[in-house]
Amino acid sequence: MVIAVLLMGLGGGVTYWIQLSRLQAEWASWVPERPKGVAISAEVDARESRIRLGEVTALAQVAEWYRSERHVSAALIAYETLIRLEPQKGEWWLGAVAVGAHGDRRKAKTQLSRARELGVPDAQMDFQMGLLAERLGEQVDALTDYRRAVDRDATLRPAWSRLLTLYRSIGDEKAAREAFEAALAANPDAPELLMDRGRRFRERGNWQQAWADFERVRELHPEFKSAWHAAAQMLFQLNRPDEARALLDERLQENPEDWTTLMLLCVEAISAENKTEADRWIERLAKIAPTADQHDWATMVLVYQSTFGEAPPKSQR
Repeated sequence: MVIAVLLMGLGGGVTYWIQLSRLQAEWASWVPERPKGVAISAEVDARESRIRLGEVTALAQVAEWYRSERHVSAALIAYETLIRLEPQKGEWWLGAVAVGAHGDRRKAKTQLSRARELGVPDAQMDFQMGLLAERLGEQVDALTDYRRAVDRDATLRPAWSRLLTLYRSIGDEKAAREAFEAALAANPDAPELLMDRGRRFRERGNWQQAWADFERVRELHPEFKSAWHAAAQMLFQLNRPDEARALLDERLQENPEDWTTLMLLCVEAISAENKTEADRWIERLAKIAPTADQHDWATMVLVYQSTFGEAPPKSQR
């Protein structure tokens, strides 16, 4: 009887170790092969150890690391393993699309559709889904993705931006207008939205309203250089040249080689047919022209020639 009990215990122990060995082999197979020549940090190495203990979360972290480091093959293998292990998680299908969209487009579209069916945890992933749908040429689906993203998180400004761009690209101005109003209501100080509205006011010749939006961006977000340039342009349009020049002088104090600022000052001097001032600014532009926008520079030279009847002095070009 004692012998039988011992044999039963021994048999159970053997079975356990066989099963554990099989599990460990399975877990080890989850670890993506390291790309040749890639330096693996201690953190990633530790995550690989956790994968070998059966941690799916660690595998997801390794997949994201490979994706962020642009190691496509390793990331794709990791995401496909995650899909096999947890096929009901939309984020794994989305991850596979994100790293494999440049390969098999048909497969990527199928995977993206599956991710959409299953759903993803947050609005940021809905936004990523929209970006991938656009990359795959599925603009209608992208619209749905962006709409879902802003419905879940109305402060997600990049999703609003893409939504507006798509509505306008298909000529649905009513939907674009409604989306813009909703976006601005949720993000009243968003510089991208204020700049967008300001540009539209400018296109319609509403200089004062355009200037108000650009000025608001400049005050709230002084790091937006384009707001300074746009505000100065509107001040020139509003016949407030001294204020415009004061703004542009501030820009030059921060960056004496600010190409756009110098262009604006030069254009204004040419418009006023003030050759002395035009020569002053075009001389500064000429010094940085080789590393700047050649089309802008060529246009400036032509405008100078048509206004003053001569080319800028050769020594200044």
